[in-house]
Amino acid sequence: MKVYVEIDGDPRKGKCYARVVESVDTTKTNGYAFQGKFLREGETELPEGTIVLFVEEVGSWKHHYSEATIKQVTREGLTKIATYNYHKEFISLRDKIAELLNQKPNPLAAFTDEQIINEAKRRGLIP
Repeated sequence: MKVYVEIDGDPRKGKCYARVVESVDTTKTNGYAFQGKFLREGETELPEGTIVLFVEEVGSWKHHYSEATIKQVTREGLTKIATYNYHKEFISLRDKIAELLNQKPNPLAAFTDEQIINEAKRRGLIP
């Protein structure tokens, strides 16, 4: 199932981007560890379960740093998974995304609650 999501960022704050992460090279310790396409600002359609990495500059002009937020596409839109300091916590960020990508998807996630309940009733598992 594909979901429409809003990709936003404030380019006035400095560097900001969003990227679909399709795979992770855990031997790399910089942004080249992530493979996947960059997303443009605006509305886009992504498959449910997709991992999106948002990176933006936060703080003042004098004292700023890059913040990385991992989000996953759900039926409701984008759900925040975790936020990291991009440079100080890069290894943790990289490993968390690799862990998320290696998780086996729930086969029931493709069905609505109503469909699952109706199937359970049909099989006589619930009254």
